[in-house]
Amino acid sequence: MNFELIVEILSILMNLAGLMLCLFRFFEHTRKTLVYALVFFLGNLLSNYYWGVYMLVMHDYPRVSSMFAYFGWNIAFVMLALLQVSLRKEKGIRSFSPLSLIPVPVNIIQLVLYLQYGGIFNNIWQVLWTTVAECLALDNIICYFKNKRSRKRFPYISTVIFTFLVVEYAEWTSTCFDWHSEWLYPYNYLSLICNFIYVIIPLSFAKEYGRDDRILSEAPHMRLMKRFRWLYSVVVFVCCTGGYLLALWREPDSGLP
Repeated sequence: MNFELIVEILSILMNLAGLMLCLFRFFEHTRKTLVYALVFFLGNLLSNYYWGVYMLVMHDYPRVSSMFAYFGWNIAFVMLALLQVSLRKEKGIRSFSPLSLIPVPVNIIQLVLYLQYGGIFNNIWQVLWTTVAECLALDNIICYFKNKRSRKRFPYISTVIFTFLVVEYAEWTSTCFDWHSEWLYPYNYLSLICNFIYVIIPLSFAKEYGRDDRILSEAPHMRLMKRFRWLYSVVVFVCCTGGYLLALWREPDSGLP
């Protein structure tokens, strides 16, 4: 198993971990921003799982349909933009700093480089929504420092999302060039960073919103949460393993009856 395939498998696992943490957080605090985060993880999981299982079974990149392969990511990036809009409404942010537009020219350059891969529509769609999310996240950060005295909490969510998108763009750009070895391929290491950010995203919600000790201390609620964790883990394991075995069974050279 090569390094890139290990990274793809880890991406699925970390995506599932982020989804689980976000889902449990949603049960504690039913905020609209968490709904956007949940859909983000679900969309990401759809494409990450398809991409990872395809590589695991076919030992190649998905070549069936770029629209199908990128469908989950196309949904996920829209959610990041809507998440930033929701955060701005919560904090009552109405102004917009021109400095927040810094990502625009950089992303346009990346779009020109990457336009030959993944289809024109997918590239324009993803660059559009990630740029909107990136600019809004950066503006939320700038707004905090401009009004630091009146802002109680640091914008942890916007900072993590902005970092995630910057790493994503670096990851995409690295695929536009040839590398002599997979161990020198920046994409793999940047993907590892994105994978760990999957887990940091729900933690940023906990850091920014704080915790409700009253809810967490309720015994019935805690028992329900523990049962749901076990149920979630079993369902996810069965579905992911079943999907892989089904894909392996459909592959003529797999050796399975």
